[in-house]
Amino acid sequence: MLDIKNIESLTNLPQLSSQKELAKRVDTLLVVVTEESLSQPPSFLTALGSGSQVVEELKKKKKLVLYGGQNDLFGVCYVRIGKFGSTYDILDTAGDQTRLILVDKVTSLAIHFPDSLTQEQITTFLTGVCLSNYKFVQKSYIGTDESTHFKRIGSIEVVHNNFNLQDEKVQFSLQCTRYSLFCRQVLSTRALEANPETMLELCREIAKSNSKISIETIVGKELQEKGLNLIYSVGRGAAKKPCLVVLKYEGNPQKPEDVLAFVGKGVCFDAGGLNLKKTGGIEDMWFDKGGACTVLSAFKAAVELNLPVNLACSMAFVENLVGSDAYHPSDIIKSYKGITVEIGNTDAEGRLILADSMSYVQEKHKPNTLIEFSTLTGAVMVSLGVTTAGLFSNDDKLVDRLLKASGETCERLWHLPIFDDNRNDIKAKAADLINSTGKPYGGASNAAAFLENFVEKGTSWAHVDIAGAGYTWGPQRFIYSEGSTGFGVRLLINYIRDRINA
Repeated sequence: MLDIKNIESLTNLPQLSSQKELAKRVDTLLVVVTEESLSQPPSFLTALGSGSQVVEELKKKKKLVLYGGQNDLFGVCYVRIGKFGSTYDILDTAGDQTRLILVDKVTSLAIHFPDSLTQEQITTFLTGVCLSNYKFVQKSYIGTDESTHFKRIGSIEVVHNNFNLQDEKVQFSLQCTRYSLFCRQVLSTRALEANPETMLELCREIAKSNSKISIETIVGKELQEKGLNLIYSVGRGAAKKPCLVVLKYEGNPQKPEDVLAFVGKGVCFDAGGLNLKKTGGIEDMWFDKGGACTVLSAFKAAVELNLPVNLACSMAFVENLVGSDAYHPSDIIKSYKGITVEIGNTDAEGRLILADSMSYVQEKHKPNTLIEFSTLTGAVMVSLGVTTAGLFSNDDKLVDRLLKASGETCERLWHLPIFDDNRNDIKAKAADLINSTGKPYGGASNAAAFLENFVEKGTSWAHVDIAGAGYTWGPQRFIYSEGSTGFGVRLLINYIRDRINA
């Protein structure tokens, strides 16, 4: 089961406090310095033997670990020359240093910053620490030594003359990290526990949390009865019934016509259907619900941060498995919108469930803007790698706003095209569209061209393909531990705020 209280307990922020000076001894201290501030290092560092020797060694190594005596203000002191030239540099420095500290099982930390750093720079560094202070684990630890247990930093004290922890912008930035971590925890939960049934229950729990939220659920054969045939077809081969969930938050009742819609792909496990995935490509497919986890977490943030926005969140949850009732390659299926789709490949299922999810939320809630997130294509990874998501849109102003939010959060987007060639490629002979062309090139743009057919006239639309950026494909990096990155949650929250203030 996905217990929402347990998820929140595993993704809460450290207890944060601040003071102007380091007045009493702390067990563990992190001293962040810049190249410029090395000329005047803190007095408690220069008091350690030869202060100049500490400075010279730090210039060479960029980071040190010092051990204090009885009269020093710390037991252990990590000293780090930080890069503060850009938001990315700050987050990267914070992530790298936090990983080193977590190895030593530190649970309480004081961080000393030089006076030259601004409130914004310190906030960004703390954001990086909070985002790195996480690891998805379900180990029993039975019979293991205490030193093997993963422990989070539980409290952080900021030491800086001018930092205001209660500033609204500081609090907003730090609170946003909670929802990114919430996304990581839900997404990294495997299909045994995170399946269409339990994701549906998680959505219901979120709906119960606030009277401004309404929820609509369509489950199993009811999908077929309502014409949501694409969603039903993808999930009908699995024992767990497919479902569509639409959450609506009325945060701005004064403007009921101003509605923003989020849509997310929620394939809880993707075996490929009858076009079965091979060994090496199937094992991590619990990750294919990434788009739904992103938009659900951003929706939860909008509600709990009390943002004045009317937000509809549409998510189809399915398992794309092999079963006696699984849909077939070459099937022709009528979508909710009425467009017929030929199945060129059952492993191109994401665009099918997104198409019906998009059509339904547009018909029922009339959004003027629709943003969709999905782990849609391997092709986007070929073009952009695994740290950048592909952005497709019919509205340049929406692109500009999303790129602005991307720059603020360092969740990288790159605007990619949809050409007439792509639109022609997804036309079928026996149906209106085909979900897979079988061609080895242009897959990300072809998928976007397919989804474009389900955008209603007058709706500003963006499709974000997070197949690479939503998951750490390899060792820990930047501000991410292994598993889900929570990519896009902070981006969407910042986008909403920018939209409100426009």
